[in-house]
Amino acid sequence: MKIEQAVVFDVFCSDSASGNPAAVYVLTQWPADAVLQTLAADQPVPVTAFVVLPPALTEQQPIEIRWFAGCQEINLCGHGSLAAAAFVLSQRPQWQQVQLTSMFGDISVARSSLTLAALSAGHDSFVMCLPAWPAQRPAELSQLTESLQLSAQGLVVTDYFATRDLVLVLASAAQVQAFVPDFALLKQLGPYHALILTAALDSADSSQHRGYVLRYFAPNIGINEDLATGSAQCSLAPYWLQHFGAQQLQVQQLSSAGGYFIVAAHAADQIALHAVVRGQPETPASV
Repeated sequence: MKIEQAVVFDVFCSDSASGNPAAVYVLTQWPADAVLQTLAADQPVPVTAFVVLPPALTEQQPIEIRWFAGCQEINLCGHGSLAAAAFVLSQRPQWQQVQLTSMFGDISVARSSLTLAALSAGHDSFVMCLPAWPAQRPAELSQLTESLQLSAQGLVVTDYFATRDLVLVLASAAQVQAFVPDFALLKQLGPYHALILTAALDSADSSQHRGYVLRYFAPNIGINEDLATGSAQCSLAPYWLQHFGAQQLQVQQLSSAGGYFIVAAHAADQIALHAVVRGQPETPASV
């Protein structure tokens, strides 16, 4: 294995949101899984993306990608994918888009033409096509939701469903912000990758600023609360687009750093996510 380059980007930023950092390693060939996990564990960022991009490759073709958190490989990472694609497109400016391919599915990323102010603050913005995950409501969800004891915190669950993740819809954005997680309890979510809390975005002008908020908790993969989560929109965007009868929505992640997204309907089984990738590349810790 040879590491051609290694960089760090902040993803899902706005003027008021710092987004989520991701490390990107550009390799010439795949090493053993243990090597990838060691490199990821050395990084002070939530997720590390690895791509194979031979230096001689100039014609556009799919690029293999894998994502690792600090303790295990994960099956989809939105901000890691966007960081990797941003770097590939910076190295191949003649390419109009990049197709990332993995054992868990393919992701297409291109430069965004969206001109919303929050996505045009002097930084590069991109659009990423992601799968739209259908909501499921198995019988055991009611009992699992009750086991999280949100009512003890004065929080009101107005709806719930499952995809890869367990999603709880709360009565307001303020309730999502007020939630105090019990990470030992969240580790008992059984088959679910993470817990997502969401609510409609509070706005004085709901017709012009429709959208939703979220927080994302995944202690079972070593991420107690994620800063900004692209893959969460695979669960949330189809639900909220249908709820509002909208084609496009603003999204805010209410983490300590904050995340900002624009989601849009794209196809029956896909969503489009527009977001900013910010900052000059930095070398990861172990390189």
